Amino acid sequence: MKKFFGVLCLCFCCVLMLSGCGVSGGSSIVAIRFERQIYYVDENCDTKIDYKVYPSTADNFATTFQSSSEDYFTLNGEGIINVENFFSSVKLTVQAGNKTDECYVVKKIYPSSVYLTHPCLENKKPNSTDSLVLTKGASTAVTMFGEFGARFNQESGKTEVISNADERLQIVDENIFKFEVVSSDPSIVNVPDPSKLQISSGSRTGDCVVSVFLVDDNGQRKQGAGGDIYASINVSVIEPVAKMRIFYKIGEGHLREITDANFSTITNTGTSAVKVDFYIMLVDENGGVIESESALNSIIATAFPDKDFKPIENRPTETISCVATPKCYNDDGNVKFGVKVCKASFNLYSSSKDRLVFSCKFVQGENQKQISSLIYL
Repeated sequence: MKKFFGVLCLCFCCVLMLSGCGVSGGSSIVAIRFERQIYYVDENCDTKIDYKVYPSTADNFATTFQSSSEDYFTLNGEGIINVENFFSSVKLTVQAGNKTDECYVVKKIYPSSVYLTHPCLENKKPNSTDSLVLTKGASTAVTMFGEFGARFNQESGKTEVISNADERLQIVDENIFKFEVVSSDPSIVNVPDPSKLQISSGSRTGDCVVSVFLVDDNGQRKQGAGGDIYASINVSVIEPVAKMRIFYKIGEGHLREITDANFSTITNTGTSAVKVDFYIMLVDENGGVIESESALNSIIATAFPDKDFKPIENRPTETISCVATPKCYNDDGNVKFGVKVCKASFNLYSSSKDRLVFSCKFVQGENQKQISSLIYL
């Protein structure tokens, strides 16, 4: 009870102090602040330079703007600026009474090239065959990267060339740039808000292309050396995955299915490796096989070698190694499934404590479980 009474007294004192300072009300202005330190603008587009006065009830003031330059832009008394082609940047000062604040107005510097990616693609530039995979009921945001030749330096107040090539590749900031997002088939991939980079699965499965165009503040598509500045990404939507079925074949032996988490121990006392082929099948909630090549190609295999393995003379120093990246597999040779699966091949040198984890790198719905399989070798 004493603690509660003490807190109540403290709150009451704070209210009295703020009231005494004139922050919570009154007609006298205490401070004026721009809402941003830097306003990025497009040429021939009206942009409102917003500011706030404190307290919000203040009314006995007049606002004026001053600028460090008057070249290549117009600014009216309401804080609306419009810049021309040769404009670069300017420092603005807003004044109300004896209260002031400063900000920069900078013309946007657009990238010369862009690409779309996603954490499931390790934020790398995808090639023409790579796809972002979503299960039905999932939503996510893509990321745009761009190649920039210059940037604004707030410390110097100038636009500077980026001389270091490694620094030119940057995220295209949603707080600076505007987008127009388009789906080639909204029934497969939906775009809830064309100005945002968020996408979601549609009503049916399949493959489509999502394109993102850079637009100015008036919604007009920006042009680069080769036309519109835009990038596209392949997106595949599949049924929710319920489980993996994993089959294996040792050397030229028979094909077997792993029915539990334990995999038969391979004893290898020779100096050469034992090759094991794994075949991974994706199964949906109704028991149907998911044959999307994009989904199958998104399966990754992670090997955890025996940490206690001690190499001996004439034996390899590693215990397990991947022969090839897991890839969608069509029937060939002696192994025929009749459906598409993912194939991953490994060389095993020792098997006492090795582990393999197969997992899927795609975006799943909020209530859908992550699919992976741990195999003890």
